[in-house]
Formats: sequence, structure tokens, C-alpha cells
Amino acid sequence: MGKGDFETLVIHSSLIRPAAYRWVDRYVKRSRGEEVWEPSDPVFNELLSESYGVLVYQEDVIKVCVALAGWSHYEADQLRKLLGKPDCEAKLPFFEARFRRGCAERGVRPATVDESWDMIRTFTGYSFCKPHSASYAQVSFESAWIKTHHPAVFFASVITNQGGYYPAIAYLGDARRHRLVVRGPDANASAWPFTAEGEQALRVGLMQVHGALKKEVEELLENRSQHGPFESLDDLLGRVKLSVTTAEALCAAGAFDHWAPDGDRTRLMWARLGGVPPGVRPRPTDLFDRADLEMDTMTLTLELHPAALARVRKGGGPSRAAEVVKPNQRLRFWALVVADKEVATERGERMQFITFEDETGLCEAVAFPDAIRKRQRPFRVGEIVCVSGRSSEQDGLAVLEVQ
Repeated sequence: MGKGDFETLVIHSSLIRPAAYRWVDRYVKRSRGEEVWEPSDPVFNELLSESYGVLVYQEDVIKVCVALAGWSHYEADQLRKLLGKPDCEAKLPFFEARFRRGCAERGVRPATVDESWDMIRTFTGYSFCKPHSASYAQVSFESAWIKTHHPAVFFASVITNQGGYYPAIAYLGDARRHRLVVRGPDANASAWPFTAEGEQALRVGLMQVHGALKKEVEELLENRSQHGPFESLDDLLGRVKLSVTTAEALCAAGAFDHWAPDGDRTRLMWARLGGVPPGVRPRPTDLFDRADLEMDTMTLTLELHPAALARVRKGGGPSRAAEVVKPNQRLRFWALVVADKEVATERGERMQFITFEDETGLCEAVAFPDAIRKRQRPFRVGEIVCVSGRSSEQDGLAVLEVQ
């Protein structure tokens, strides 16, 4: 398509609906000139020229019903309201019969009627009116500008506010691809939220440390603000009363690494608990141990991607996500699921669009009904899986067909 103007962005914000994926493909091909759009009725050329004959907004449903079936605006609006309600499927046949009858009375071609009703059905569940889509487009436009020019502030804000579709670990991966340095939690440097440290670094906030009680962390931050940085772990524990639960969580997440001997969190935790019991020789914390601790306490890793950790621990997965860009390749790799969306095929079967990530980058994938049946369950965000499939190209984009 190659368009970045605001009007096009408004269309795209509204067109991406779970039920409309077939018409999205038509829109993309027509906008690229790969499919010639010849309106089956002059009404389509008059009402839907900017979207190449594809119904995009709720207003389009009203306009088509009025123009083709001769409905009043009130009648058409009743259908618009029904499409978003839970009992839509039970009542929709009544409206379909009225629509087809009205079109027949006005001499509309059967093929045009079928095409129109097929598009109207894609509005079931949820859809946007144009003003709503425009507001989303405005936010998208502004967010893209901030992400481009001030990426550290952007990622800190998105993760702190838990915005978007992705877990924090996926945003940190994207931050690194934007050449940001991701710094772990630190008792002397972290705030409660994620923060930007200059234009090139992002600091993990203490809010991400699960198991650390918020009230105690707030007391720590208040004490640091009033009396200055902590000189040692003993200084911190002497100035702030932390429960064992909070202290262990902060230690496991790396907030006390500044005082850990050679980054050894295990020895530091034993020291916090009053020393090593007789006969116990704790193993030094290595890179893999730290990754395990971080996943347990923060559901993210700082030094080692969880896909790489799984590959080392469980073996297999000789490929990488970045290799999906090469078409017609058989690939097998460990990856983190960072996004998933289920849709229904024309036969009503489940298929799924998934975004996988490893340390080399993101890749888009599709699991058709056969793949989901073989797996016996769909993919879910946060899972670390060994996925296999064949790379292909769809609409100019590299996609993994999960097998």
C-alpha cells in the first residue's frame, strides 16, 4: 500500500476486525493494484471508493442498507446496533430476509446482494464507527512519533501503563531492537514505574517485581528520597523494614546486585536469611540461574532470552525466528509467544495468528485448523514453545505456517 496519510490510517484502524480477515486481503490486493476492483453496483463506487469497495465503518452498513435495500436510516441503524449484541446470530436471519427482499424489489443483482451481506456479517461482535476509528488513528499517529523520536520514554510509559497487546518482555525485546539499553531493577536507581534514563536507556521499575509488597517498596523509595542512596545492603535493611518475602523477591530480581559478590544472588539471599546452614554449599548464581530467577519474579529476563534458555536446557530448535524471512524453509526453533488472535474459518473451525519472538527478533505465524488439532490447544501469550513449520510469503510479508 505504501500510504501513511491520516485518512488511510483511519481505514486501517477500523478494518482490522476478527471476522473481516478475508475482506482485509481483498482490500490489500486492490490497494496495491494486484486485483482490479470493478464495482458490482454504482452504489459501491459512490459510497466505498476510498476503501476499494470494502465496508469499513458502521456507517457503511447503514449507507449500503439505505442505498441498496431502500431502508430508512432508522431501520438500518437497528441492524447496526444488533451486529454488536450477544443475541445477534439469533435475530440476524430476520434482517437478512428483509435486506434481500428490499434489494430484489429495487432490482439489485444477486451477486451484489450476496457480496454486501457477506461484508455486513463481518461486523458481528464489534466494529468501529468512523469517529471512533479516527480517535484510535490519532493515538496511533502520535504514539508512532513518540516511539520514533523518544523511544525510551515511549517504552517506559507503555510498560508502566500495561498498554497494548503484548507482555512486558515483548516490549523489552522491541526496545532492544530500537537500540535501547535495558537496565534491571536497582534499589538505588529504580523508581516504582519503568523510567527512561536519558534517550538511550530504559530502567525496569520495581513494580515489575512480583512478590515484593508495594507498601514496603514505597517505604524504601521514600527513605531513599529523604536520606539518599543506600550504601550497602546492611544500610538498606537498617533503614527500611522489609519482610523476608519482599527482600527475597527484590534480591532474586537483581535489585541488590550492586552489593552481590560477583553478581551472586544466591549467596546474597543466604546472607539475608542469616547465613548458610551447616553442611550446605550454595552453588554460585550463573547466567541461567539469574534468568530463571528473573522469570519467576518478573516474568521477563534481562541477560538471556527465555527462548535461548529453553534451547540450552531442553535441546533442539536449530533454527531462529529471524530465518522466517527466507521463503520455503523448514524451520524449528524455541520461541516466546508474544501475541495470539483466534479467528474462525468459513467452515467455523479454529485457526490462529501468532507472533513468536526469540533473541533474533519477531516472526508472524499462522496455525491452520489441522495444526491446532494436532497440538490439541491453541497458543497462548507467555508460553515458551518449540515450534516447527515452513516459511512462506503472504502479501509481501514473511509468515511461518505452523505444522
